[in-house]
Amino acid sequence: MNSAKSFLRTVSVALAMSLAATAAKAADIVDTAVSAGSFNTLVAAVKAADLVGTLKGTGPFTVFAPTDAAFAKLPAGTVESLLKPENKAKLVAILTYHVVPGKVMASDIAGKSLKVATVQGSKMSVEAHSGVTVDNAKVIQADIGASNGRLWAQPLSGAQLLQTHRPFWLAYLGNRCPEHPFTGANFMKRIIIGITGATGTIYGWRLMELLRSEGETEIHLVMSPSAKLTLKMEHDVDPDRLSDLAHEVHAPGNIGASISSGSFFSEGMIIAPCSIKTMSNIAMGNTGDLITRSADVILKERRKLVVAVRETPLHAGHLESMLKLARLGAVIFPPVPAFYNRPKTLQDIVDQSCMRMLDQLGVHLDSSPRWGEEGGVAAVGQVLSVVTR
Repeated sequence: MNSAKSFLRTVSVALAMSLAATAAKAADIVDTAVSAGSFNTLVAAVKAADLVGTLKGTGPFTVFAPTDAAFAKLPAGTVESLLKPENKAKLVAILTYHVVPGKVMASDIAGKSLKVATVQGSKMSVEAHSGVTVDNAKVIQADIGASNGRLWAQPLSGAQLLQTHRPFWLAYLGNRCPEHPFTGANFMKRIIIGITGATGTIYGWRLMELLRSEGETEIHLVMSPSAKLTLKMEHDVDPDRLSDLAHEVHAPGNIGASISSGSFFSEGMIIAPCSIKTMSNIAMGNTGDLITRSADVILKERRKLVVAVRETPLHAGHLESMLKLARLGAVIFPPVPAFYNRPKTLQDIVDQSCMRMLDQLGVHLDSSPRWGEEGGVAAVGQVLSVVTR
């Protein structure tokens, strides 16, 4: 009798475990999003758009899912208005842009740059060279399992969420979502930072730190192999430390990256430091790597290219190449230190040059005292209300 009871108890436990496993396995994309707890706004939007039945279907689907934190950073009232019945068609367009037919696994796309068709019909850009980004927004968690597909979590800022799916937000937000260039309050500017193997990797590093502190600029970084060696020699740090400051990191040999195309809008590019080799290649149109290709694109699109050449002394060939580059529209910016602000540290010297470089691209930060400006250094014959920082 005891053995029979023991057998029945074992069968009951096994059956319960089997049913629990089946139930867990049966969780579809919608139920998985609900149980995750961080996609509540997305789930509410799916319900308002009458897409629950679709996303509970057989699929498979892959959903690139903005988190609640991303939606919370949209302009006030945006989500509430979008969930109204009269905006259903626009909501459907936005949501279906986040959905890709099929089950996309991180292992399937590792090391690739892809254009992926969405259920909405448009294509999204997926980069998987250094982590995974979808339309330039980082994915923090991939391959969240569901019975009918996968969820990928994207903790976008409000500006990134707007910029990522720009055509549909334009249709919805109208004049609150300004056209190119991306300088309106709702959009992050884009700046490309190139770092080459010349000495002075601190300049590229500090530029990204300043842009991160500003918080309104999307940073695209491309470092040459030589830059990584120089960084290690000058600062004994791993290149990943710089990569973490960028919103997107591009492989230097990936000529097909987003920043290699003129249709990918940016405010411009700063190459700091810029080696003589890179400067000369840009001047001569020799665009065999992503840094020179991106710089060439910036010039042909009549955007700002700042070249922080790090070399001295300069022979006639160097000067002729720089003159040619200046005539093509580039700003030749040797990072020459200023002393009128009485720098006390190496960072004071670096910050003054970086501030001036960013001024060229319309990003105005007071990382160093300015000449003749309030809070800066009084010009000759000038009295300022505040002369120290």
